[in-house]
Amino acid sequence: MSRNAPPRPQWGRNSRSIIYLALAGFFGLLFSLAAQENIRISGWVMDRENGQPIEGVTVNIPETPFVAMSDSRGYFALENVPSGRYRLHFSRMDYQEQWLEDQRLSSDLPLHVSVEMRQRPLPASAVSVEGRRPPSHTALEGEVLRLSHEDLREMKSLDLRQVLISLPGVEVLSESGGRSRIVIHGSRGNQVLVLLDGQRLNDAQEGSVDLDQIPLDRLETVEVLPHGNTALFGSHAFAGVVRFTTRQGERENLEVGAQGGSFRSASGKIAAEARGDAAGLSASYSQDYARQNFEYAVDGETFRRQNAWQRNRQLFSRLDLTLFSAHRIKFLVNRRSGENGIPSGYYEERDPYQAVSASRTWSLQGEHQWFPTDNLVVHSLLSLNRISRSYRNSQSAPGLLRYDYRQTDAVWEGHSYVQWQARSGNETRLGFQYLREDLDHRNLLVPDQAIGRKMRDSQGLYAGVLQELPWKIPGLEALSLRGVARYETVLGNPAAWYPALGISLVPGGVPGVTLSAGWARAVRYPDFNSLFWRGDSRAQGNPDLRPERNSVRHATLRFQRRERWFPELSLYAYREEVRDLIFWHQGVSGIWEPRNEERAVKSGLDLQAGQNLWPGVLRLGTAYSFAEARNLNPSHNLYQRQIVFIPRHTLDLRLIFNPGAWRSFAALRAVGERQVTAANTGNALPPYRVVDFGLGRGFAAGALRGSLELAMLNAGNTSYDLLRGYPMPARTYQITVDLQFQGK
Repeated sequence: MSRNAPPRPQWGRNSRSIIYLALAGFFGLLFSLAAQENIRISGWVMDRENGQPIEGVTVNIPETPFVAMSDSRGYFALENVPSGRYRLHFSRMDYQEQWLEDQRLSSDLPLHVSVEMRQRPLPASAVSVEGRRPPSHTALEGEVLRLSHEDLREMKSLDLRQVLISLPGVEVLSESGGRSRIVIHGSRGNQVLVLLDGQRLNDAQEGSVDLDQIPLDRLETVEVLPHGNTALFGSHAFAGVVRFTTRQGERENLEVGAQGGSFRSASGKIAAEARGDAAGLSASYSQDYARQNFEYAVDGETFRRQNAWQRNRQLFSRLDLTLFSAHRIKFLVNRRSGENGIPSGYYEERDPYQAVSASRTWSLQGEHQWFPTDNLVVHSLLSLNRISRSYRNSQSAPGLLRYDYRQTDAVWEGHSYVQWQARSGNETRLGFQYLREDLDHRNLLVPDQAIGRKMRDSQGLYAGVLQELPWKIPGLEALSLRGVARYETVLGNPAAWYPALGISLVPGGVPGVTLSAGWARAVRYPDFNSLFWRGDSRAQGNPDLRPERNSVRHATLRFQRRERWFPELSLYAYREEVRDLIFWHQGVSGIWEPRNEERAVKSGLDLQAGQNLWPGVLRLGTAYSFAEARNLNPSHNLYQRQIVFIPRHTLDLRLIFNPGAWRSFAALRAVGERQVTAANTGNALPPYRVVDFGLGRGFAAGALRGSLELAMLNAGNTSYDLLRGYPMPARTYQITVDLQFQGK
C-alpha cells in the first residue's frame, strides 16, 4: 500500500453477514406471520366551493389505528383494512369535518370514495409551515418548518445538507470530508436536538450528530422547530429540534439507484418495500465513496487539500405491524459503518501521517402505539443509539500531533406519553422520559490522558395543553392558547421546571392571516468532551462548567390564501437571551479550554416566501435570515463582539420548473461575513455566493419507473469555507440514475 492511499477498511465480514441474515430472518418471520391479503380504502378529497383537491386532510376509521392523509392531488389510501363495515372520518383544521357512514369493505369489493368538504375559518392553533406547501396540521410544539415527501423528491439529486439549508435560519457546517452538523440561528451543532422517528441521535461525548447517519432515501418528512423547547423535548433541545421521519412500507416496490460525479464520488443503493394485511416492511442498503482532494488559494498561495476521503456502508430497515386493530408496533434498525480521512484545519496537511477516523453505529428502536379510542393514543418508545469510534494519527512526525483514541458512545432512551386530541384540534399530552448517556473513552498512546468511563442519567415529567377558546372575541375569527411544563432532573444538577407558552390568533376581516407568539426557557448540560477532555496536550476539559440556559421569545406572521396565485409568506422574529454560553478559548499557555460566558443575546428575523409563477409547473421559493448575535461578557475585549461563525445575512433562492416529465431547479445561496475569534480581531471568513443547477427527466413503462438527473453544484467555482480552515469543493458535477419496479 502506498503511503498516501487510505487504509483498507476492516468490515468484519463473517460477523456482519450473520447479523444481517439474522435480521432478515427475524423480519421475514414476522412479515410472513402478519402478511395477508391487502384491502384498501382509497379516494379523493375536494373543495366543495372551487373543486380543487385538498392536501393534508386526515382520514381515519374511529377507534382503530387506520389513518391516512391526503396528498397534493387530494388522494388518500387506507391500507390493510380487514373486511367489514366502517365509519370514515375526514378532518382538516380549516374545513368542516365530514363523516361517511356504513361503508362496506370486502376482499372482492374494495372501497373507493369521493368527498367534498366546506371551508371554515382557520383556527388559531399552532400551525406547521411546510417548506413549499400550505400549512396542514396543528402542533403543540408551536412554530414548525416542514419539508414534505414531495419536497424531498424534488431535491433527490442533492445531499441532506443542500436540502436542509433551503429552510430559513438553518445551516449545516461541514469539514469537507469530515462530519456535518446542523445549526439553527448560528447555534452550535450540540445545541440542536436531532430525532430519527422520535429517537435521539445526539451522542454523549460531543452532543452533536453526524448527518451521514440519516437515511436520506428513506425519509418521508423533515421538520424543524427553530427555537429551544426543553419543556417538550428535554434538555438537549436548546436551540431547536430537527425531526426526520422515515416512511413505512406501503406496497410491493423495488428500487435501485446510483450516483457518480466529481472527486471520484460514487454511491449505490438498493431498496425494497412490501406490504401485507397487517404488516409493512421497508429496507435499504447503500454504499458511497468520495475523495475530495482539491486545490485552493489562500493569501495568494495555492495549496492542495489532502486526506479528505470517506467510504460508508449503511443498512436501514423498518418493520410496522398492526395487531388486534388497536395496536401499532414499529421496529427500526439502522446500521452504519464508515471510515474517513481527517482533513486538517488551518491548512496543516496530514495526508503523509494517515489521520483516519472509523465508526460503527447501531440505532435500534422499538415503538408501540395503543389506540383505546379514536382520539386517545398511548405512545411508548425504547431505543439505543450506540457508536464505536476510533481516531488514529500515530505516524505523525511531530510527537504532539500523534493520537490513537478508541471510544464507545451509547445513549439509552425510554419515552412514554398519553395524547388526547379532540375533533376541534384541542390537544392534551402527559409524558415521562428517561435518558442514560454512557461514554467509554480510551487513549492508547497515553492511557492516563483518557476520559475513561462516564455516565449520566436524566428523567423528565411533562404535561402540555393546546386549547382553542370556545367563545367569540370581537375582531377575531379564532384564538388558541398552548402551554407545556417539564420537571427535569439530571445527575449532579438540581431539578428544575422548564415552561413554554404560546398564543395564536386569526384576525377577522383579513383573509389568510395568522398571528402567533411564544416564550420558552431551555437548558443544555455540558457534553462529556467539554467537561472531561484530556486527550492531548493542546486542549483540556473544564469540570466546573455550568449548564447553558436561555430564554427565547418569538412571534410569527403568516399569510396563506387558498387561491393558487396568491403568495405564501411567513415572517418569524425572535430574541434569545443566553446565560453561561459555553465557548472554547485559547489561554496564554496556548491550551484550549471551554469557559462559560456570562451573557449573550441573539435576535433576528426569518422570511420564507413562495410564489406560483405557473401553478403546478413553475415555483419560486425564498428563504432569508437576518441574525444579530452579541457577546455581553463585561470583559472589555469581548463585550458587544459578534459571536463567531454567525453571519448576519443568509439568503437562499430556489426556482423549481417541472413541465411534464421534466424536473429542473436553480438555487442561489448567499452568506455574509463571519467572525472567527471571540474578540473579532482575526481575519473574518468572507461572504460568498454559490449557485447550483439541476435537470432531470422521469419515465414510466408499465410497472417500471425511473429517472435520470444531472446536477452542477457550485457552478460559479466559488472558493469558500463553512468553517475556518476547511475549504469546500469547487465546481462539482453529479449524475443520478434511479429505477423503480412497482407492484400492485
